[in-house]
Amino acid sequence: MVSFKGYLEMCRFQDSPEADFVQAALADGRIHGAGSWEELRAYLETERNASAREVQAAQNIWQDFQRSP
Repeated sequence: MVSFKGYLEMCRFQDSPEADFVQAALADGRIHGAGSWEELRAYLETERNASAREVQAAQNIWQDFQRSP
């Protein structure tokens, strides 16, 4: 299974909240090591003070990541 960072590097979204999240996540090295959705969500909400839109985009990406081979 590919790492979350590896998955983010493969993501190809354009002009969407998901694309914005991927770009921000790749620039923020601490997101790469997220081991669970709960950990990622907690980081976004407490450390980054993320908007509901960003959290939803992150959740969409995380769910896609979990379904990837």
